[in-house]
Amino acid sequence: MSAWKFAALAVFTPAVSLAEEPAAESGIDVTSAAPAPEPPVARTERVHDGFYLRVGLGTGALGISIDDDVLDSTLESSGMDLALDLRIAGTPSPGLVIGGALFAHALPSAKLESNGRDTGLDPSIGVGLLGPFIEGFPDPRGGFYLGGSIGLARVQYSELGPASERRESSGFGGAAWLGYDIWVADQWSLGPSLRLTSTITRDTADGADLTTTTRGLTLTLSGLYH
Repeated sequence: MSAWKFAALAVFTPAVSLAEEPAAESGIDVTSAAPAPEPPVARTERVHDGFYLRVGLGTGALGISIDDDVLDSTLESSGMDLALDLRIAGTPSPGLVIGGALFAHALPSAKLESNGRDTGLDPSIGVGLLGPFIEGFPDPRGGFYLGGSIGLARVQYSELGPASERRESSGFGGAAWLGYDIWVADQWSLGPSLRLTSTITRDTADGADLTTTTRGLTLTLSGLYH
């Protein structure tokens, strides 16, 4: 090929755009923006985990037996009490709760009897139990639970004895319970529980030797944040 023919071909042949032709052939709009990511899906499951706070009020039957080892006599009383539950805890794993509990009972008017006879003593009696507890929800998303606690116990009496003195006794006790909570909102539930409580305490102040035993069966309605 002569030099003048080669030059003519170079001048009159159209240039090919390497940057634009592949995009045109593929039909892809390279200027369009990538689609926005979808918003995160909100959690709809309600699970018993995290911080735990339960407050409950209730009533039930409370029985009291006071053994006076000095006089070799026993005073007994029973009645309907007022009860308070307070439990604060954490959740090491879903459905497992470990923390501290306070159980309090008040019997405003306990008519004490000895061998079935009225002694004329009508003290108000308070019972408290403070200690660690463990509670479990077999289904972390469900409402059924059961638990137990052991700890330090204290019983306080007013107007016990002819001098109407206030006395206190200290010892140990335990409690076991079961219940069912119904979800009412995220993290909040409400429901009843049934609790058995027993304590044994002793008072040796001022030459006395009193051993007090209490037994309680309490029905409680509690609110739970969990």
